[in-house]
Amino acid sequence: MYKLLLTALFCASFAQSYGQDILNKIKQNPDISWAQTTILEFDTDIKCRRRYKQLSGDHYLNLVIKHQMPLQLEVSPEESEYHNFADKIANKEFWSKAKNKCYLDPNLQQLLTAEQIAKKNAVTDTLVTFDPEDFSEIVEPIHGTYKHYHISHFKLFLCYAYNSKSQKLEVYPISLAPIVGRFSDEGKLIREKVTFWIPVQTTKKIDAQNANLNWIQKQNLSWRFNATSGQKLVEEQSIASLIYSQIKNLDKIAQTQNVYNTPPILGGKLITTEEIKSFQTKQMPNIKGIFFSYVLAWDAQQQKAIIQIEGCSPMTRGCLYFIAE
Repeated sequence: MYKLLLTALFCASFAQSYGQDILNKIKQNPDISWAQTTILEFDTDIKCRRRYKQLSGDHYLNLVIKHQMPLQLEVSPEESEYHNFADKIANKEFWSKAKNKCYLDPNLQQLLTAEQIAKKNAVTDTLVTFDPEDFSEIVEPIHGTYKHYHISHFKLFLCYAYNSKSQKLEVYPISLAPIVGRFSDEGKLIREKVTFWIPVQTTKKIDAQNANLNWIQKQNLSWRFNATSGQKLVEEQSIASLIYSQIKNLDKIAQTQNVYNTPPILGGKLITTEEIKSFQTKQMPNIKGIFFSYVLAWDAQQQKAIIQIEGCSPMTRGCLYFIAE
């Protein structure tokens, strides 16, 4: 009983420190003038079929930097397709170490037991074969857990914030969930099942030479204010007025930070003095959302997701400019 109590206290403490504690620190930071949480949808597929998915993250570029595949692929349903990020999570290695890592909610408050994980991720597929004598169809149920080909996309729970001291937008990834979804031919999501949420570790720099990282991928996501609801944590000023203040000081910001006319992942170059003046002479733009680029990695040894934020951009119709981290 004593051991069970200690385990429960440890798990509760971990969830509090990893999830809610991040949000509490943002709310208590006197330099944060605006902050809001949201959940974005994205996939990591680089195949052409990804363009048929309409996801809230509105991303349109996936660049794989590093991936590790087995030298020989077994001829089986779970190994015959292209290996992607989903394959790093939906495999035996992850399930064997999934204890104390999977949560029911994006805030990472409700830890799932091994039994709950097994129940949530149980799946029954069918194997169709033919009798060699009369060629009659034989349908056999196959019981197992979700594989990478079941995972259609992901959800990322994060918090956006504006730091008035540094005059920068900030992104705080908190948790990630693999989603089993079904899409129509037009790319609309028909139904989905959230498997579980896992913590996301953030870092300033992902080392591609790290042997423990078996997947590294560059991506971009955008959040349009009228497209996704979220919880406002701080609102001393509107985000539009804060961005307008950032534009008025963009020339000073560009002296100490790398500011691009469009995100580098999309081929942007360092912003010029003339481009800055053009922004500053215009009326306050109608800020419609926030764009950010990031690097997503998977640590095979510790079985965890890692994200490096590369920078952010306020959006009107497109990106206004991009301030790198």
